[in-house]
Amino acid sequence: MSQLLLATVVLHAALQGPLPYRTSGGSVVRVAMDAAPQPVRTAEMQAVIDELANRERRNAILALGSTVVASAFYGFQRANPADPVKLLRLMESESLPLREALKNGRPTVVEFYAPWCESCKLGARDMLKLERTYGGQVNFVTIDGDDPSNAQLVSRVIVDHVLRTATSEEMASPV
Repeated sequence: MSQLLLATVVLHAALQGPLPYRTSGGSVVRVAMDAAPQPVRTAEMQAVIDELANRERRNAILALGSTVVASAFYGFQRANPADPVKLLRLMESESLPLREALKNGRPTVVEFYAPWCESCKLGARDMLKLERTYGGQVNFVTIDGDDPSNAQLVSRVIVDHVLRTATSEEMASPV
């Protein structure tokens, strides 16, 4: 008996009693059923039924457990959001120096931020996602515009709160 037919027989027998079919020479033949069929469970059928019940139980536990774990992570992140200024400082510490980024031939995105700037904080996560996604193709340089050591660059590029595009010539002069 094929595994599919055996599984069908087992499931039908478990739910409603034996199927009115049997195999004969490789084909399935309808068998007359008496008025009150009684389910017949062999040890093999019972083993298959038990295995199916165990799988259902295990899948239900895994689904419930996954939901609980995901909810816990979501709740933790909502209760303890990442500090956007820390993200920006991390991005700054990991970014290439501006001169090196402008010389390697790849397009360069320069993100100026200030710890007090609300729009900078709001964009920090998105900028980090962009950097993680396109970091192999595009240079991302993050610069603290509030840091006095960056004042000359900030004044030359005219950094304000609006998105600003600067040419590589504007950025390439001595920093």
